[in-house]
Amino acid sequence: MVMQNLLAILASMKVQPMDSLHRCFNPAYHEAVEHITDPQYREDEIVGVVRTGFTMDEEIIRHARVVVAN
Repeated sequence: MVMQNLLAILASMKVQPMDSLHRCFNPAYHEAVEHITDPQYREDEIVGVVRTGFTMDEEIIRHARVVVAN
């Protein structure tokens, strides 16, 4: 409930969380904090999010910290 209220307040200020999971790693948006080798994932696929990133009006205000498949 508190998190939903916080996200609603941020959305009213045009701040949005990044949807990074299972997307392709992009160093402009993401910071890789761990790499794993697992054949079930595509190369450079984000397989975990350690810290959610945020954008405001399409500008990055916090990079997402992610786990990336090799």
